[in-house]
Order: sequence, then structure tokens, then C-alpha cells
Amino acid sequence: MSTLTANAIETNSLQAESGTGEIALPTGHKIVAADAGAFEQPYSPGQIIEVLAGVCDGRSVTVGSGTYTFPNVTAVLQLTTSYQDVTGSEMTYTPPSGTTTVVYKFIWQIDCTGYSGISHYRFYIDTDEVIPAYRSIAPGEYVSSAQHNAPEVFEWMIQCNAASSSPTYGKFTSWTSAKTLKLQAREYDGSSYQQALHQNVWRDGGGASAPYNLAVPVLTITAIA
Repeated sequence: MSTLTANAIETNSLQAESGTGEIALPTGHKIVAADAGAFEQPYSPGQIIEVLAGVCDGRSVTVGSGTYTFPNVTAVLQLTTSYQDVTGSEMTYTPPSGTTTVVYKFIWQIDCTGYSGISHYRFYIDTDEVIPAYRSIAPGEYVSSAQHNAPEVFEWMIQCNAASSSPTYGKFTSWTSAKTLKLQAREYDGSSYQQALHQNVWRDGGGASAPYNLAVPVLTITAIA
């Protein structure tokens, strides 16, 4: 049943006119729902709902789930033998309704500053380390010249519709509030096998100097239905 007044239409059902496939409103008018989920878009399984992507230079990016400010990486990060947050890798994110998988992807540059360089990486969701996401990076065979300088990629899929939650395995029955995602890293040894992050060493057949010596990382978070 519908009720029409001069200023409002009250109805339990609103349908498009047969054959047109759309509902037209006069210019300057709009439909506002008291329930934010009233016009929720259905998605097919596996469909990408949104992609939050940006360079870690402090920019703000708006997607369906909100506006997010990316970290601002302005300096090289020298690793030590203690774990520290990888600059640029942290994002606090809330996926949109209908998300079953969140894909976290971080691309950064490593520079071996001692021998062939070895580093270790832990992935965190809030305060929980995701155990199977642990990675070590040893770029190649042992060398004393420490010339390796190349991008690295970390990617992990977080399940949002698991039968039971297991944060240390990146699985949740649902994800409806903000969670902080980030990497932590350390180097293998403080006197050898050292690594620095976000650093270019070479450019055009010679050494890289400012501003080309800073390799700003890239962060992407994808929500999948």
C-alpha cells in the first residue's frame, strides 16, 4: 500500500515502470534511505567490490567504504636486528558489506648493504601475527659485493567468511570494523647481511642521488565478494 502526499511517498514496495527499467525523479530530488543498507548492491562470488590503491606519499583516496590516507614515506628505512614497522605498510581498513576476502599487497624496494643481505618479515592484523604469512628474503647466493637492489612484493589473502575466527591464520567469521594491517621486518645480522628498505642505489649507469635514491612503496587493498 502506498500513500502520496504533497511532500512524501510512503510505500512498502517501489518498482520501476514495466518496460523502462528505471525510476525517474525530477531534477534536484533524490531518494534517501533511513537504513544505509537498503540499497545494498548484490555482488557475484569472486567479484571485486573495491580496490584501495595508492603510492605511500601521504595521499588520500576515497573508495566505497570510506576515505583513507596513505602513509607518507620520506626516508630510507635501515633494518636492525629488532623487528620494526615497515614504513608505508600500515593501513587501517574496513571492507564494504559483502566482502569475503581482503587481499593485502605491498611493493617496496630492498637494498643489500652487507654481503648478500637477509631479512625477515612478519604480517600483522591488529596485534596478531599471521603465522603462515611469515617470510624471509635472501636475494641470492652469498656475495661480498652487496650489489642487490630490487623491488619485492608481499601479498596475503584474509578470509572474512570463515567458519570460525583464527586471527593468527588470517581468518575471520566477519569483518565489520576497522582492522590495522602492516608488516614488520628485521635483518639477519647487525654486522653482516644487512638490508635497507626504500632505497635505490643505481641510476643510468651510475649511482642514484637525491631525489632518485628514495623508492617510495605502493600499497593496494582489494575487497572481493
